Parts: sequence; C-alpha cells; structure tokens
Amino acid sequence: MSDDVDMLKLYSVFDYGNNPAFDRQVEKWLSEASTARAGGHTFKPLADYLRDWIFATNQQYGHTAFVEAIKNKTAKVRWLVEPYTITNHRERALFATLACGYQFAPFVLFPILAIVKRDWWLLLGILLSLAASRFAAQNYTANKSTAPTITFAIVVFSLFCLATAWWLRSNFGHNFAFAAMSCLWGFLFFILAEVTQMKFAMRNLVDRAEIFAAVAGQNKIVIEPTPS
Repeated sequence: MSDDVDMLKLYSVFDYGNNPAFDRQVEKWLSEASTARAGGHTFKPLADYLRDWIFATNQQYGHTAFVEAIKNKTAKVRWLVEPYTITNHRERALFATLACGYQFAPFVLFPILAIVKRDWWLLLGILLSLAASRFAAQNYTANKSTAPTITFAIVVFSLFCLATAWWLRSNFGHNFAFAAMSCLWGFLFFILAEVTQMKFAMRNLVDRAEIFAAVAGQNKIVIEPTPS
C-alpha cells in the first residue's frame, strides 16, 4: 500500500494529510485497491482513481455555476498546472518579470551593492534572498491554505520599505536591517509573482467560458467545494 501512497506525490496540490475530505476519498480508494489485491483481482491504479475523480468533480460545474460558486466562495480552484499557463502573453510577461525579481535580480543587485560599498559581506544578500523565496515557495503557493492575497502582498511590501529605509538611514551600516531587507526582497517578489499569476488566471476562468471549458475538461484544475 505504500507504493500507492507514494503516487500521491504527483498530486501534492491536494495537500494530502491536511485535507480531510480528500483524505477520506483516498482511504476509500486504497481500501478498494487493497481488497482487490487480496482477492487476486486486478485493481485500479490510484492515479486512475484520481484522474476519474477530478473529471467527475469538474463536470459538476458549468461555467455559470462555477462563476457563482467562486463569487459566493462556496468553491475554490486547485491548480494542476501553474496558473500562469492560463494567461495571455502580456499577463505572462508581467509574471515573468516579477519572477525574475527573486530568481535572477539578487545575482545582479547585491554584487553591485558590494562593489559600490566595497563590502563583500553584502554578497550574503544573495543567499538570504534566495532562502526567503524558497521558504515562500514551500509555504505560500496557490494550492496552499496560506495562498497569498493582495492584502498580504501589501503588508510584505510595507515591511520591505521599512527595512530598506532603516538600512539607508543607518548609512548602510546596520547588519540586521540589511538582512531583513535581503530576505524581504526575495519573499516579496515571490509573493507578487504568485498573486499576479493567480489573479490573472482566475480572471480568465471567470470571464471566458471557452477557457474554463478547455481547462476544466483537460483536468488542469480541480473545482473543490469549500467546507460549509
């Protein structure tokens, strides 16, 4: 049975182990597979159970019902693809720009600061920024219960501005302020990129019925009722 459970790593978007409704469904699938195996019968792979369940779940919602459910917060979307793939070229370009802010910008920004200030310890900002963005990627993505919001992004941006102002006011001499600024740089740009792709993708699903039909029909999303 452990082999079946390992297959769920491919579908970690369902937050297996922390999603009671989905956990119960998985236990049912595993029980059916175990019974079939014990009886010497061919059993259905867990991935097939999951694929069929996703399709059946999505079929419960037409576009109008989906829009109403999202508006009333009686359903949410779990993404089986990155949300930015359901955006147009302009929206995707903005997302890519923000993603560069935490993926590549630290390798340019902090060396420039180190050269200008002649302080090579400032290169540690690269590691701090990357560590912070990695932490954000593990805890604040679209499928998490802690998925970031615009309000959260504004709070992080405010903290980043405060840390930067503190560091500048100390004439670039306060190490804790620099560390906070470096961490918040990576964290902020990851949050901004994540919020951007989520908002654009969701808007396209709500506003364009043909995109919704294609995405839901191809099992790129799961429309999951929210607990009442």
